[in-house]
Amino acid sequence: MLTFSVHSIVSMLPFIPNLSMLRSLRVLRPLKSVSKLPGLRKIIVALVDSADDLCNVMFLLIFLITCFSIMGLLLWNGLLHTRCRLTPYPVKLPSDCYSVYDTCWTTFLKDVIENPDEHRCLPDPNDDPIWTQSTSPWLIKGPQNCTWPLDNDDERICSLSAFGQHLCQPLYTSTGAMINRTCGSNYDRFGNPRFVTSNEPYGYNHMSIGTYSKELNWGLTNFDSFFSAFVTTFQVITLEGWTDIMSQILNAWHFAPTVFIFSLEVILCGYIVLNLVLAVITKSLDNTDDSVISDSIVDNNSVETKNGRVVKIRYFVEGRFHKIMIMACVVFNAIVLSLDYYGMPEKQADILERINTTFTIIFFVDVILCNLAYGVRTYWR
Repeated sequence: MLTFSVHSIVSMLPFIPNLSMLRSLRVLRPLKSVSKLPGLRKIIVALVDSADDLCNVMFLLIFLITCFSIMGLLLWNGLLHTRCRLTPYPVKLPSDCYSVYDTCWTTFLKDVIENPDEHRCLPDPNDDPIWTQSTSPWLIKGPQNCTWPLDNDDERICSLSAFGQHLCQPLYTSTGAMINRTCGSNYDRFGNPRFVTSNEPYGYNHMSIGTYSKELNWGLTNFDSFFSAFVTTFQVITLEGWTDIMSQILNAWHFAPTVFIFSLEVILCGYIVLNLVLAVITKSLDNTDDSVISDSIVDNNSVETKNGRVVKIRYFVEGRFHKIMIMACVVFNAIVLSLDYYGMPEKQADILERINTTFTIIFFVDVILCNLAYGVRTYWR
């Protein structure tokens, strides 16, 4: 606190360069309450003492997240791109319609649903068990200027096999016409992109049309790479929306192993490791000597009753009035700091600056008194 107080006082002197950026350090002033509240000081000391054990718990957590991330990468990569499509295969984009928001897109969509063969993108099937990554036509022929129309009324992940919970059933229009929907992805099963990267006709990356929605977290939740799998796994262990991620996997993959993996992940990482953190801190609190904490500043044998002025200053600093006054200043200073906002009138800003300066002087004087009462070495210890 001495550094922050010195800066505030020095900044008021003439011929001193502008150091306003350092004013943000005032936010640390409420930490001064640590030395005035023995209970809070005890918790802070316990946290510092438990740092080594907390690091071990952190490494354990990272290890578990890494294991589950690799598992998700191996089992579910590319799985969260599948959506129900209105045509049995990708179709070529129209040459005279550049946006899905134009009326021509509705006409085009109706035509491709009724006559998909006339607009077929490639003569090859969507997938073939004998293909490898290097022999897939979507790699050999490269990304195409095509699209695979989505059923925008169905935003759930679909299953490419019979094991998932969501299969693309036929869709009946208001006129009674039936549309045989197909579950498909903008990538083949090897991760080769089917379409060119373009903002037409959807207004955003064409390859993201299957996942770019609020319900699917804008495509950010997936297991396509280790980094994305790590972030998704971390979200699961925070227990924030983990059931939504599990539901997406359940829609496309096997029920029993999915429930088992997610349950194991939540129990190990979300509960057991969290309780380990609490156990480490509790152990450190139990090992903290209350008498050492409460008397670490008061018990200073190097400065004793030989100096009458020191005794008086020490009596004042340890007095109830001084403690209440400093705590009140800390609270009110925090309130004053919170009143700052963008576009504040200059007059109001000047008033707050004067109040802050007053508190700075009070804290600076308090630091000097404490150093005189306890000695420099004991106070800063």
